[in-house]
Amino acid sequence: MRTVTPSITETAFNCPHCGVLAHQHWYIVQADLLSNGRVPTLVEPSDIEDYQKSSKQPDVKTVSRLERMLSRRPLIHASSYHADMRVENLWLSKCFNCQEVAVWVGGVMSYPEPISTPASNKDTPPDIARDYDEARLIAQKSPRGAAALLRLAIQKLCAHLGEPGRNINDDIAALVSKGLDPRIQRALDVLRVVGNEAVHPGTIDLKDDPDTAENLFKLFNLIVEKMISEPKLVDEVYATLPPEKIEAIERRDREKESR
Repeated sequence: MRTVTPSITETAFNCPHCGVLAHQHWYIVQADLLSNGRVPTLVEPSDIEDYQKSSKQPDVKTVSRLERMLSRRPLIHASSYHADMRVENLWLSKCFNCQEVAVWVGGVMSYPEPISTPASNKDTPPDIARDYDEARLIAQKSPRGAAALLRLAIQKLCAHLGEPGRNINDDIAALVSKGLDPRIQRALDVLRVVGNEAVHPGTIDLKDDPDTAENLFKLFNLIVEKMISEPKLVDEVYATLPPEKIEAIERRDREKESR
């Protein structure tokens, strides 16, 4: 599947919100002066309640807009006001698929914060995926913090896969005996995840750098792919076989075991 990196030179790219390759609508930004000492205001839950109570027939679109404003995310809606000035070097893009807005300053996307690391494998257990996703959010600002979270996620993953979850070196070795590629163990050893000089999961290592964090993201997903996704796919294919075929396979396996 083709991937297009978000850019102000493109009219379609992979949305930073939903990830879908979709058309993007571009907007210039106009500025209205808040006069008479007024300051910015934010929509609060009470504002929505007050509007619904004060209106005999609350407008559904207005309520929806207020609810979106409550999320504190940027949004675009029609207005009858005439703007005083145009804002230069500031643009908005709006995704055709999810309708979410991205903010661009000087040609660089400033919201949402760009995330270059890969998303977690879809088969990652939800409680472990939370650690992984948190590591993604801080990877650019704190690669050492991201690496610490990823080591913790790997330890939790080992426990999920049936290992004790106390010693990563022993756990990974056991997973290798169950089918994990030995090269993953060696790669983790280089990154000081396993081995005699392993950094304890969840602790900051001052030697960690962006490359270390990036490789840990990739290796984590490889472990999930090999130990969870591939067996899951095999089970799904096996379940589609006719009952008589499954019985024949199980009978063959029993005969092998009895020899």
